[in-house]
Parts: sequence; C-alpha cells; structure tokens
Amino acid sequence: MKIYHADRTALNILKFAIVAVSALLDVLSYEFIPFHKLMLFICILCTVLGCVIAFIYIPMWFTQLQYHVSPEYITKKSGVFFKVEQTVKFSSIQYLNIITSPFSKITGLNFIILNVYGGKMLLLFLRHSDSREILKYIGDDYC
Repeated sequence: MKIYHADRTALNILKFAIVAVSALLDVLSYEFIPFHKLMLFICILCTVLGCVIAFIYIPMWFTQLQYHVSPEYITKKSGVFFKVEQTVKFSSIQYLNIITSPFSKITGLNFIILNVYGGKMLLLFLRHSDSREILKYIGDDYC
C-alpha cells in the first residue's frame, strides 16, 4: 500500500489567493460602504476570516488529507474537525475525470475525479507524478 499526500505548493497558492481575495474585499468595502463604522467592521471581519482560513484551517486540512492506494482499492482520509474516510474499489469505477492546470507540474493543482456507482471521489491537490502513479494503479484503460 502506498500513501500520497497533498502537494504543499498548492497550499501556498491557496494561501496567496485567500489573502488576495480578503484584501480585495477590504478595498471594495472601503470604497462602496458609506458608513464608516460598518465599513471598518466589514474590513476587520474580512481580514480576520481570511487569515484564519488561510493560515489555520487550510494548513490543518492539508496535513490531514491522505490517499492510501493498494492494488484493489483507494482510500481518501480527510477532515479537520470531523474525520472523513472514503474507500473505492477500482473495479467499481465507471469513468474518471483528470483536471490539470497549465503549470500543473509546478503548482500541484492536479485533480482526479473517480465516478463510481452512486457517487464520486475527489482526489485533490496531487503532485503531477503522484497523479500519474495513481492512474497506473487504477488501470491502463484510463491512462
């Protein structure tokens, strides 16, 4: 059994994006809300929420995200406050979707969506090499 983890480069990209959106919301609230106290409250709220999500919640979620792959099945373990475990047998996969970004070898923004009978499993933020290895485990029909 092989264990895969989420790519830490994707974590840094998400942190940057969340901080940028938080700063944008601060600027927009400053420009478009005429009430000074309400604007100040919204700016502080956006900044605090952005920092908590970017620097506490997302890193905790990334450390808990694991994929256990064996020759017969794949198990995804995730969750910060509530632990979630999903297992899919390779024989039950109907089809899969592979999503990559333009610079996926660098960024770690590689996703595999396994569609199975009655549901789906999302394999998120994989390294490019890890996603190729997982596809080899699943079978040659999908590579």
